[in-house]
Amino acid sequence: MLNFKDIQYEDIPEIELYMDQVTSYLENRMKVFKEDDNDKILTKTMINNYVKAGIIEKPIKKKYNRDHMAKMIMVYFLKNIISINDIEKMFEVNMKTDEFYRRFNDIHKKIFDETKDLMNKDENQLELLIYLLLQADINKRLAEEIIKGI
Repeated sequence: MLNFKDIQYEDIPEIELYMDQVTSYLENRMKVFKEDDNDKILTKTMINNYVKAGIIEKPIKKKYNRDHMAKMIMVYFLKNIISINDIEKMFEVNMKTDEFYRRFNDIHKKIFDETKDLMNKDENQLELLIYLLLQADINKRLAEEIIKGI
């Protein structure tokens, strides 16, 4: 998982894709995050729910463009940490999707690199686990406070 190469905005297909193509693309590019082969990265139902909730704009003639897919990728990484309402608030920041996504990816890569360094240290696995869990808790709480201020 730590060797995952972020999907750059320019790597997202320039042509608009139908739902099946979107889910296939994301499954292929993000398969390292699946716990087992039965897991799904994003399902059609999930994507439809994000569109209904207004987090992702409605597809144009049933086709999704780069901005749609960039938001889907960000939602995937955020949905287990913060609520859908908080993700929606975050996306309301006055910034073009491509710029937001590029910043998101830059930070994502930095965190992956820092985590790799942490994993390479000869730490006790239990201590490392506790550290990561407590760090996740603190970061989640801080993120929720920041989102309240948006």
